[in-house]
Amino acid sequence: SSAELRGAQVGPASPAQLKEDYQVPLFFRDDCYSVSGQARHTFPNNTFFIAGAARSGTVLHIDPNHTGAWNSLLCGRKRWVLFPPGLDAAGMETCGLSKDEYLSKMTPPTRWWKEHYPLLSETDAGRTVGMVECIQEAGETIFVPAGWWHAVLNLDLTIAITANPLPPHSLRAVWPRMEWPALFLAKFACDCARAWPFLAVKETEVVEGDFWTAMEQGRRWGFSIEPGTEGLSIEEVLDTQAGALAQE
Repeated sequence: SSAELRGAQVGPASPAQLKEDYQVPLFFRDDCYSVSGQARHTFPNNTFFIAGAARSGTVLHIDPNHTGAWNSLLCGRKRWVLFPPGLDAAGMETCGLSKDEYLSKMTPPTRWWKEHYPLLSETDAGRTVGMVECIQEAGETIFVPAGWWHAVLNLDLTIAITANPLPPHSLRAVWPRMEWPALFLAKFACDCARAWPFLAVKETEVVEGDFWTAMEQGRRWGFSIEPGTEGLSIEEVLDTQAGALAQE
């Protein structure tokens, strides 16, 4: 197969010994999805042990659930190419992102590298769309920010640990794209502001639907942002709302 093998999911059901064999890199230990059991439940399997033969890899993709990704390579070499978010239609076409076959998991990852990558690397086209590329060596860790398109080609047999966190410093940027119910978003915003107080600082310009608006709505509903407190739960808020409606 040309695709990477994603083996054991390093989560609650994994053998304890496997989780003891590595530590999450220091810079990536804060993850908004770990702020509560409810948040973690929306994205439970976010850490993987992966292995791939030479010429295997991944097709062009963006990481799921508004997350970035860190990848620590244990052996082998990986070739990475990344494209920044916010590309217009012309930029998407230049990168090959307008062709469904380059995005399909049924397509061998090597196809994009063979057919399209030379068009970017051998001309100025890659530079015009902000393409970034590198070769990752064993013992190195790479971080892909949320929203960046990327593809990976294994140059040798590779083994790696990888995970998809949502770092607190990225939360405001991805917030407008989060499509959870308003009550859940409000609770999530307050939970994150309580865990990372810098998020509670008012932004220069408040726009309807942004993080600050959701957090303030959460405070009005009874969720707390004060460290060491919990405030009401979603169930308690729903019970309060149901009681108020019954009295009307």
